[in-house]
Amino acid sequence: MSLLLAFTTLIGLSLLGALLFLFRSITRSKACPYCRSTSGADRIRRPTLIRALFFFLPLKAYRCYACLTNFYVLTAG
Repeated sequence: MSLLLAFTTLIGLSLLGALLFLFRSITRSKACPYCRSTSGADRIRRPTLIRALFFFLPLKAYRCYACLTNFYVLTAG
């Protein structure tokens, strides 16, 4: 029984960490949330895991070419 509890706790903490990482990189504008650059962000394909878990959110993935990071823009619909 304690092994099952440890396993579910580990999975829960992993999902929480993934959510925090994703929500850290969500913005409502095309400006990069890391370097604040507005020039040089192109649309990219969303990773399969993000697409499967957050299919209900209108997220668009972008890549900033100033700092080479990926971020997500939450669109209106």
